[in-house]
Amino acid sequence: MADQTATQINGIGTAKVATLIDGEEAEIEVSETLYCPGLRNNLLSISKICDKGFTVTFTRDGASIAHPTGQTLEGERRGNLYTLKGLDTPSSALASDFLDTKRKADIIRWHERLGHLNFKYLENAIKNNNILGIDVNGQIKCPDYLCETCVKGKLTAAPFPHKTERSTIKCYKIHSDVVGPFDVESLGKNVYFITFVDDYSRYAVVKLLKHKSEAFNAFKEVKNFLENQLSCKINNNGGEYTNNEFSKFLKDCGIQHRLTVKNTPQQNSICETLNLRLGNLLRCYLIESELPPTFWGEAVTTACYVRNRLPSKTLNGETPYTLFFGKPPRL
Repeated sequence: MADQTATQINGIGTAKVATLIDGEEAEIEVSETLYCPGLRNNLLSISKICDKGFTVTFTRDGASIAHPTGQTLEGERRGNLYTLKGLDTPSSALASDFLDTKRKADIIRWHERLGHLNFKYLENAIKNNNILGIDVNGQIKCPDYLCETCVKGKLTAAPFPHKTERSTIKCYKIHSDVVGPFDVESLGKNVYFITFVDDYSRYAVVKLLKHKSEAFNAFKEVKNFLENQLSCKINNNGGEYTNNEFSKFLKDCGIQHRLTVKNTPQQNSICETLNLRLGNLLRCYLIESELPPTFWGEAVTTACYVRNRLPSKTLNGETPYTLFFGKPPRL
């Protein structure tokens, strides 16, 4: 705006404006119009009008817009503003005129809310009702849209191969890994996070840690959360998993502890793939929100929450939430 502030643009489309052409009432269409609910008046850009081939003339008392064909729209001066002569229709540029673009904006906004989910996955999720509560005004077909945040946030993503059979029982096998330390402390003074993933549903839980030694307490919290599990096999060989107290607790609970070879993250591909996914979402959220890096803890827990509610190719389009809780997520 003129005072360097900004206003929200909710859509771009064609507006219909009632006015006078050569003294007779008429309705004209104004293309490439921005729908900005925050503006008090409907404004016309003189430069845009001139770009269309019109000639605009201002006098002390009014103005005229002349088309090369000879047709002329008359304007009058009201205070310090020049207005088109015709019917007083301050709401003539109705929101419904911008419905198509508003739908496009909605589906892009859902793409951003859902951690920059692939548009094809989003389209299939809406079609198949894998996720409930997404309102895109009836538009299912995703737009041809290049998301700059996706390019920036997902540039380093790389797949880890996973060739073992997926478990057929919920909570029979749990994968876990610790990520960090981060160079920047989170708002809660954490520098690590630990992930736990159910092999069957791929449902994940993230806990923030100040020290690696807190992994044991984090596991006990998650174990209580997964109270219906039969047994757990935690696929990691980091020192945070192999201390005597941790090993004794697993043995007392009848939980089999499976370790991977040290420095071979590929053997823990479930967690490593999750970590890549959470890292992508984390970066996208921070880039999109323009928040400082200290918000990484909030970003990664939000990323895990959203990721549990997104369709997965590994799960044939289902969401981890659906397989874990037996019902589709409602957003």
